[in-house]
Amino acid sequence: MGPQRLVSRSALVSRLLADRRAARVLCAPDGFGKTALACEYAEVMFGFQHVYWINGLSPCFLRDLDAGIVAEVLCRERSQCDLVVFDDVPGLDEERAAAFGAVVAALLAAGMEVLAITTPGREEGIALACPTERLDGRDLLVSAEEARGGEAASPAARGPLPLEARVPCLRWGEEGVARLLAGIAREALPPDLRLVQWTLLALGRGRRGAVEALLGPTRGEEAWAWLAERYPFLGLDDSEGAFETVPVAVDDLRAGLGAEGPAGARAVGIGDGDTLVLALATWLIGQDRFERGAALAAAFASTAALALWLPRAGGALLWHDAAETLGGLCDRVARRGLGDHPAVSLLMAAASAQRGDGPAAVALAQRALAAPARTSRTEAAAALVAYRWGASTLRAATLPLLVGWRDGALRAGDAARGERACGPEAAPIADSAASASDERAVLDLLVAVTLAEARPQEALAIWATACLGAGAVAWDRGPRAQGLLLAAAWVVDALAATGAFEARREDWDLLGGDDFALLATVATTALEAMAATGNGMGYGGRRVAEALQRIEGALALAGLRACPSAVGRQRDRPLDVVAPSRPAASHPDAARGLAVPLASADLADLAVGAAHRVAGAAVPLRAPRLHVRLFGTMVVHIGETEVSSQLLSRKKARLLLALLVLHRDRELTRDGLVAMLWPQADPRTGTKSFYRLWGELAAILSVDGECPYLVRDHQRCHLNAALCTSDVMEFEELIRALLFGLAGGSTGWEEMLRQVQESFDGELLPAERRNETVVAFRRRYATELVDALVAASGRLRSFGELQGALWCASEALRRDRTREDGYAALMEAQLAVGQRAGALDTFLACRGYLADELGLDPSPQIMALHQRLIDGWGEFRGKGELLRG
Repeated sequence: MGPQRLVSRSALVSRLLADRRAARVLCAPDGFGKTALACEYAEVMFGFQHVYWINGLSPCFLRDLDAGIVAEVLCRERSQCDLVVFDDVPGLDEERAAAFGAVVAALLAAGMEVLAITTPGREEGIALACPTERLDGRDLLVSAEEARGGEAASPAARGPLPLEARVPCLRWGEEGVARLLAGIAREALPPDLRLVQWTLLALGRGRRGAVEALLGPTRGEEAWAWLAERYPFLGLDDSEGAFETVPVAVDDLRAGLGAEGPAGARAVGIGDGDTLVLALATWLIGQDRFERGAALAAAFASTAALALWLPRAGGALLWHDAAETLGGLCDRVARRGLGDHPAVSLLMAAASAQRGDGPAAVALAQRALAAPARTSRTEAAAALVAYRWGASTLRAATLPLLVGWRDGALRAGDAARGERACGPEAAPIADSAASASDERAVLDLLVAVTLAEARPQEALAIWATACLGAGAVAWDRGPRAQGLLLAAAWVVDALAATGAFEARREDWDLLGGDDFALLATVATTALEAMAATGNGMGYGGRRVAEALQRIEGALALAGLRACPSAVGRQRDRPLDVVAPSRPAASHPDAARGLAVPLASADLADLAVGAAHRVAGAAVPLRAPRLHVRLFGTMVVHIGETEVSSQLLSRKKARLLLALLVLHRDRELTRDGLVAMLWPQADPRTGTKSFYRLWGELAAILSVDGECPYLVRDHQRCHLNAALCTSDVMEFEELIRALLFGLAGGSTGWEEMLRQVQESFDGELLPAERRNETVVAFRRRYATELVDALVAASGRLRSFGELQGALWCASEALRRDRTREDGYAALMEAQLAVGQRAGALDTFLACRGYLADELGLDPSPQIMALHQRLIDGWGEFRGKGELLRG
């Protein structure tokens, strides 16, 4: 974070002076200059003399607030205290909020001024029973006068300031976006509001329907109103029902908020984080913002989910002329061993062809052609790529496939293979938003034009017939429009190869013919229409623009319009961080916000599991599952094969695998792993050792010469979450079930207790005693298990499952005899089942441990249980005497 500058905000200081007998509350997100404003007020009014500045984030503040001494101490210093600033007031529960309100009231009554600084979501816990003046985020936005520095605005500068120029940290601070996001990350908001915040920043702009699609109409309306009032940088406009946030690049969003934002999707019941991220990415691509959509998918989606999503959305990226972007996504999928499905190979082939890498395009197309899971559409599209970029022998080999597709024989073979004849995985010409008939028509046209290229006039007639049959076409970057334009480019190139457009050799029959005039007019009109939107021409548009520019002279002689020069500049556009707003009706889905993609049944297919679900067919992953057991003896299986013996003599390799498992699918830096493995080594030596160790572990875990389980990219290392399981994951699920999963019927608690006793009776990696990271995890897990057992005991007792409650409490105390809450839980359970003598023994053991080991007396809770035991014992003995009498 860069150095902060203090900018004078005299108008806001004047507002604080309006009523100095009231408590002033500054409530806004981080980065809005709250503390700086309080500093300016303290300097202007008191010269920083007799000012007490109290840090609300300090544990001392809550300690003194609970003790009730804050007002007493400050009032005792009244002669030296004129202003009290409570900075960063945390979220307070009801009791503490009332105590804080009493403190503020007492300070005001004593003649002192009070400023309280907090963030949204925490101000509701500040219960002030006194006059209050509140300044929120909208009040702290930079005004036009502040932006001009008090000078009169020039005519050119009299328009409204953009939102990013009005947020203080973005206007005056350095690394303002990072500071804004860091503040959001620190705020303790409910999961649904945090999810909405992240979604709005991820989209950048959109409609109110996005929030309602996430949370439903009622909760969405409440969230919209709450965020609009407190977070002006989100740019929520009630009157327009739209939003346009401050510009936040996807990389900054990832660095500032990590994966916490999309992780909240499960909490609101719309699937997991991958489902939400890829729905947003699909929607952005549909809004002609493919750069941001692809960046969002790359930054936040897991690789396994990308492998499922790419066959659906990759075609749209190709038609948007985003081969580089798509290539990066496909390479990431391929590196993780998930790119062998023919649909992914085909996308990679088409992307390579767009980049002009013919050999790579051919190799990838051949891989798609050889894949057993290919469909007829995939086969035809792969054959098309191989035919156009391959040598003569390959063209001869793939020609029958193209002829078979054209004649329908290839599609008819689907019935015999039990495959679908069409689907979004079929080709780079497919777009997830287009109908199957459009996709088939485009592939039909490209194949037909390719087969007729040796007879260019016939290819032109085929194109003209298809164009006229298409009817009205929306000239955008969808497959229908782009397919027509790409086919037109191929036709022009085929005609040019005959010399029909060369100077003084022009074919006037061709240039004056209706079919060619139709092609030139349609292509030029389409390019001008797309250029007017400012969103680029797409792949087919770029190719036909280049083809028309090569025959510009012949077009002029024939009296046909040439491609305008402005079109050529549409190809290269800056990264779409947040592009200028367009009218709401400029896209058919714009008015509906995200309601369509988030409600789509297709999103269910994005769940990460043991198989790719592509076009309704489950395709098994190539590699078997890796399962690692860390509790008790470390055991490692690859599928059904145990490889633990290969790790016995390789202590560091075993430790590296354990560290990766303990951090699950979270990425670790290489330097971080080096520090965990060799804390005393210098960085250079440690790095060399790490590369050797990584290779050693990869060799042990290899399958058919490759290791799909370990993922390392530059500085980042992690396990392939789609292919790895462990008992650590089972342990964490068990802890959650013990803490929260026991319902009223308490069904299943016996199985959970069996797991505790059998699967997790041993310590985590008991043989590893020197590695600090492992030791920390072992202690944490041991503590979490005892916490869960104590909680489960109380929960089971409330459900009437007394034997289960007794077992949980006994197990908790067996695992940790230092826990006073364990003794209390066991006493409670013993009293509930009538084991008075046992409860007394437990009390004596607790009292003896506390006295002998710690020199302490039992807690009031333990003493209350003991008194209950004694009272019950006396009542029991009294009843016995009465019966004997």
